[in-house]
Amino acid sequence: MTKNYFKKPKAVLHLFTLALLSIVFNANAQCPSGTVTFTTQAQVDQFAIDYPNCTSISGALQIGPHISLEPSNITDLSPLAGITNVSGNLYIQNNGTLQNVDGLNIQTVGGWLYVGGDNSTNTNLQLTNLNGLSSLTSIAEDIYISYNPVLTDISALQNTTFTPLDDYGLTIINNPALAVCNLPNFCTYLANPAGAYPREISGNSAECANVVAVAAACGITLCSPGNVTLTTQAQVNQFAIDYPNCTQIDGNLIINGAAIINLNGLSNIANVTGYVSVYGTTQLQNFTGLENLTTIGISLDVDGNPGLINTIGLTGLTNVGSEIQFANNPQLQNISSLSNVTTTGGGIWIVNNPQLQSFNGLQNILQIGGDVEIRNNALLNDITALENIDPTSITPSDGYGITITNNPNLSVCNLPNFCAFLANPVGTHPRNISGNLAACVNEQAVTEACSPTPSGGCLTVTSTVPQFPTSTFSPQCTGSLESITPSNNAETGEYSKVALTAGVAYTFSSSVNTDYVTISNADGTVIYTYGTASATWTATANEVVRFYIHLDDECNSSTAFRTRRVQCSNLSIPESTVSTLSFYPNPVKNVLNFSEEVTDVKITDVSGRAVKQFSTPGKSVDLSNLSKGVYIMSATTEEGKIVLKKIMKE
Repeated sequence: MTKNYFKKPKAVLHLFTLALLSIVFNANAQCPSGTVTFTTQAQVDQFAIDYPNCTSISGALQIGPHISLEPSNITDLSPLAGITNVSGNLYIQNNGTLQNVDGLNIQTVGGWLYVGGDNSTNTNLQLTNLNGLSSLTSIAEDIYISYNPVLTDISALQNTTFTPLDDYGLTIINNPALAVCNLPNFCTYLANPAGAYPREISGNSAECANVVAVAAACGITLCSPGNVTLTTQAQVNQFAIDYPNCTQIDGNLIINGAAIINLNGLSNIANVTGYVSVYGTTQLQNFTGLENLTTIGISLDVDGNPGLINTIGLTGLTNVGSEIQFANNPQLQNISSLSNVTTTGGGIWIVNNPQLQSFNGLQNILQIGGDVEIRNNALLNDITALENIDPTSITPSDGYGITITNNPNLSVCNLPNFCAFLANPVGTHPRNISGNLAACVNEQAVTEACSPTPSGGCLTVTSTVPQFPTSTFSPQCTGSLESITPSNNAETGEYSKVALTAGVAYTFSSSVNTDYVTISNADGTVIYTYGTASATWTATANEVVRFYIHLDDECNSSTAFRTRRVQCSNLSIPESTVSTLSFYPNPVKNVLNFSEEVTDVKITDVSGRAVKQFSTPGKSVDLSNLSKGVYIMSATTEEGKIVLKKIMKE
């Protein structure tokens, strides 16, 4: 970087002084006014004679001619020993014979410090050290040291404070003999963010070779400032060399280069505060090299990578601050290495990945903060990995809500959480489902799959169907079949009332094994269970149920006789284990609360299939993604007491 003399207003006066190449000293003044320039040793010597009491220069002090002119013959600066303050800039430049700056006693500089030149010719050809600046304690602006071929020692500047005014900040370039730059004040400066504290260090030697070398000598872990954009494999590899101890990128990571084949140079990166964008790579097959990446502050955007096959390398990733997007990756076959991601603050967009067959790898995501968009994935046939996402976290921030379109091999979309989302009004929960297969072909197919009409039972029973016998039957629960209508004179279409005991499992059956069995509450308004030939139900309370038999699932009946039977064992829960535990609300929409701590909760559907289990739930369980219907809840208290209850999910 070359210092721009025209960047600051004071440089204009400086140029006029250079053009004149002379100083008009006022013999009657203590110091000359404005900028003072020395181009010969004679001028330096004369200054001490003309201004013996001068201590402060009101403008800039330039020792040596402009870098576009011939070097000075200055060798001794001791005649300037009386000067302690320079209000403007201090230039020590283009001195062909000056070996040191001994004799100076300058304490403060009101502008910047410039030592050197802009090439290897017009500079300080013999300057070896800056020891004469050991009294300098304050520089108001930048430090710029360049093209001093034999300069070896700048330690005299270690007591100096300086404040960056422009893009130069601390600039130390092209001083091939300078090997040590880790001055304490320079180290403090480099520890600050590069955006506010600009720096350029290069072309020097050893521990001053570049910014990373100086930072390492300072004991500072240095990272690239701001966004990191890598467009070649060489840049990826160089990152590890330039920033060997860097673990965090304070900005975005952009990977875009046809020749990039691996990301091994990023192996130390654990956190990216911005987004990670990988696009336009043709040879990158996976994310090998990013194994230590755990957190992305904004989004993960993988778009348009013809060679990408899988997500190997992202196994350490646990959190993405915004959306996850995989789009336009024609060879992408799986995303299973994302299996440790649990949260994303945005949506999930999987679009136009023709080889992707499943979403395995996303099964541990529990919360998102945006839409779910699944479009144009030709071979996709399984999205069940998304079923653990809390449906309340699917928020249509971009107006998509749940979009599942043009996935011709995808036939199942009735995930419980998707069903819960689709049960809400379209206005607040937008959806677009089309161009898929079978039960996912459109929105209607999915909503029907969310609430299927079960087979094996009549579900339209009413209280107008006659009861037979008219008395309520109380099973003895000996383990044997007990006939409710022992004379084999029951008809289809009738029902019997049966008294049940909480905690006992009952099997209801017909003597005709093609009959449809339905069990409901006492007045026939809520169906508990159903089946062909038989149905099993575990009572959740001491109650009376209706036991129906029909010819088919349309509740047809006939006068042909058969026997209604029940079988049970007296294995109900002992009284000592029954708890006074209560719960609310029931029916439940989202969270079911308990009156005391419970250690285990199991939810089963009416057929006895376990659909939810919570091993350490505390005093509540989240049932928001459970489909609507009737369920049996088994809850165990901390004392080991068990409660079996029927719950209704809205």
